Amino acid sequence: MKANILLVTLLAAFLSVSMLSAGNPNKVVYSNVSTTDSGTIKEYVVYDKEMGMAKKKFVYNYDNGGNLLSRLEYKWHSRKGWLNASKSEYEYMNGVIAY
Repeated sequence: MKANILLVTLLAAFLSVSMLSAGNPNKVVYSNVSTTDSGTIKEYVVYDKEMGMAKKKFVYNYDNGGNLLSRLEYKWHSRKGWLNASKSEYEYMNGVIAY
């Protein structure tokens, strides 16, 4: 059950980011994965080649068990930098997302 939830969560994260550039060849998605003592952080930046600038950034935080803890979405502002667009946090009880 835990593996199924993790698989679905990872698949949804991958599809949400990959679909951003699938329909537009002028957009490229760059990724960065870093492992810390408390888990893994995956960052995806959507870059618009036509405009020559970043557009969005997604940050996924996972614990050491691979559970998604948070999903953050940022939008790029040319004067202010990355601005928070949305944030979702997840809690688990006995390996299952607690609603």
